[in-house]
Amino acid sequence: MPTDILADTTFVNLLDNKISSIEGQLDHIAQLENLKLNNMFYTFPNLSNVGSHLKLLYLKDNNMVEIPANHLPLMPKLTGIWLNGNSLAYLPDMSKIPEVEIVSVAYNRITHICSSQIQQLHQIKNLWLTGNPLRVFPDLTPIAMTLEVLGVAEVGLTVVPGHLIDPLISLHTLYLNGNKLVEFPSTNILNIDTKLKKLALSGNPITSISQHEMEVLSFVKEVNVERTQIITLPEHRSITQTHFNLTGSKFAACACDNSWVKLPGCNVTVTVDDVTCPGAAKPWSQMSYDELTSVCSPHLPVDIHDETERKCSIFI
Repeated sequence: MPTDILADTTFVNLLDNKISSIEGQLDHIAQLENLKLNNMFYTFPNLSNVGSHLKLLYLKDNNMVEIPANHLPLMPKLTGIWLNGNSLAYLPDMSKIPEVEIVSVAYNRITHICSSQIQQLHQIKNLWLTGNPLRVFPDLTPIAMTLEVLGVAEVGLTVVPGHLIDPLISLHTLYLNGNKLVEFPSTNILNIDTKLKKLALSGNPITSISQHEMEVLSFVKEVNVERTQIITLPEHRSITQTHFNLTGSKFAACACDNSWVKLPGCNVTVTVDDVTCPGAAKPWSQMSYDELTSVCSPHLPVDIHDETERKCSIFI
C-alpha cells in the first residue's frame, strides 16, 4: 500500500477485499479517524498503531466470534463501532472507550446482556441489538438519560416489558419490528411529554389498536405498522400530526370504519396499498371522506347479527 499519498488521510474503506492481513499496513496513517473493514477477517485485526485517533470503526460481516479484551482500550476516542453480522455471543467490554455513542451488534448470537455491560456505555445514543436471540430484555436504566435510538427488532419478543422501556426518557426512535408481538406495546414513554418520534412495529402479528392506544400515540409523528393484521384505526381526531404506515396490512378492508381519517382538519394520515374498492372509481387512498361514505353506504350489510360483521362490505 503506497504510504506517501495516504499519510494525511482520515478515512480508509477496505470493505469486501480479500486482504488476509493488514498488519503494519496502516501504521503510517497517523490521523486515521474512520476505518471500514467489512467482510474481510475472521479475527479482530490488530489496530494498535492507528487506534489513538480512530473515531468510527466498521467491522461488519467478518464472522468474528470475539473481540479481544486488549484491543478496544487502544482506541480511546472511538465514538462509533459497528459489529453487525458477526458471531459474537456477548457484548464486548467497552469500559475503555468512554466516548462511544453508537454501538451496533445487530445479527450476532447474543442471548443476554448484563447490567454491568450496559453501565459501561456512559455516552451511548444509538444501541442496535436487532437480530440477536435475546432471551431476556436488557435493563437499560443505566443509559436512560442518553439513549435516543434503540433497535430491538427481530429478537423474538412476545411482549415488551414496559418497566424496562419506561425509564428511557430521551428515546426518540424505537424499532420493534419483526418480533412476535400480538398486542400493542404498553409503555409510559408514550405520553404528552414523550420525545418518541418514530415507533416501528412492522411485521408483528398485531391485530388491533385500541382507543386508549391511539391516545398515547397522539404525540408520535410516525408509526410503522406495515405487514400487520390491523384492519381499522379507532377514531381519534385530536391526534397531533401522526402518520401511520399500513402498507401490506389489512387496513381499509372496510372503507366506512376508516373514513374518519379523511375528514377535513384531521391530523392523522395513512399510507396504504393502492388498491381500488369495488364500486369505486379510484383507490381508497385517493378518495375523499364524502366519496368514501357515498360508495360505502349502499353496501352496508343487512340483518347481520354478529357485531364483528356489522361493517361495510367493501373490501380492498
